[in-house]
Amino acid sequence: MKLSVGRSLAVVAVTSLLAAGCAAPESSGSSADEYKLGVMLPLTGPLASIGESFRTGIEMAAEQINADGGIDGTDLEVVFEDTQGTPEGGVEAMNKFVNVENAPMVVTATSGQTLSAQPIASQRDVLLMNVGGASPNLLELDALYNNAVNINALGPILANHLFEQGYRRIAFVGTADPFGEGSVEAMAPVWEELGGEVVAEQSVALTDTDYGGQMLKVRSGRPDVVIATATGEVLGQLVQQARAAGIDVPMAGPLGTDGLTSVAGKAAEGFIDVSMTVADPSSAPGSPAAEFYTDYEAEFGAAPSWIPGTAYETVYLFKSLIEQALEDGDDPTDGAVLEELVQGAEFDDVLQAGDTVNFLDDHSVARTVAIREVVDGAFDVVETVRAGDAE
Repeated sequence: MKLSVGRSLAVVAVTSLLAAGCAAPESSGSSADEYKLGVMLPLTGPLASIGESFRTGIEMAAEQINADGGIDGTDLEVVFEDTQGTPEGGVEAMNKFVNVENAPMVVTATSGQTLSAQPIASQRDVLLMNVGGASPNLLELDALYNNAVNINALGPILANHLFEQGYRRIAFVGTADPFGEGSVEAMAPVWEELGGEVVAEQSVALTDTDYGGQMLKVRSGRPDVVIATATGEVLGQLVQQARAAGIDVPMAGPLGTDGLTSVAGKAAEGFIDVSMTVADPSSAPGSPAAEFYTDYEAEFGAAPSWIPGTAYETVYLFKSLIEQALEDGDDPTDGAVLEELVQGAEFDDVLQAGDTVNFLDDHSVARTVAIREVVDGAFDVVETVRAGDAE
């Protein structure tokens, strides 16, 4: 099923019906007084900056949708809950969404809070849509879908790139959470299969501030490249302390954000990552990707990263799912209905003009990502590659 996502695209096309030569059914579902979307993000604590970045994309999309007449003439209400990025925060927020707000879909962003919320979503038939977490543990779970490329797809891309650059001795350092641990799980076997050696594995607690002991152990392994995995500003702290500890070999990792460059400063120079990325709008004028880029830049005075991008397109995805449910004559406030619609769906990529995003059988997505390098404090794209598609 092809869903239309983006401000300029208002009609949802059901490709399976068109392929069969059948007309889509007329709308006979019941509209609600308002359509409520739950959003749980780390708005305070060590991950607050990344949570606020996701929030900008969500709020911009919601404002546009309501300014354009809402969803089938009905207002969209977005309800935010602060999780501080913790599993406990995820449980508390999810319980509020199902018991108080009755939201049929909830947007989430980091792996730990998402994993803790998923059993509640499954039990209460709420569609849980992750826009940022990348842990392998997020896959193949009932009620949970991921509009973010998983580390299982990102890790091998980065490992192959680094091996092709001539590196052979790799060390891992990252947060002791599903994202940091998942990075090792996804990359280490690929690295060893390529013929490389894993010389150190170290982890830090999200609440730690001094990583000196871990960095000494990484340095003692004599790596020629270090993989650092963490979210937002915590990644910047890892890189900064690695350099302070005398680790002078190249560093790399998945899903870098502005938190890396803002905290690590010059220490972040040369950092290589694999990540979703936003294309230049001039590549496809008038496309959903170009409109998102220019609208975001006009509102916030800066070019968008992938973080507000996946959040933005997910709000429009919610709109399209509701419109499709109404067209099918189903209840658009039933999370189970929305989950059935999203299975195997595809939509136009709001980050990369001309591309599509496809939901896969394991509840991840296939979409275009980029190998990037930090040059003069900014991420420069080295190459783009399609991630998640079956080979």
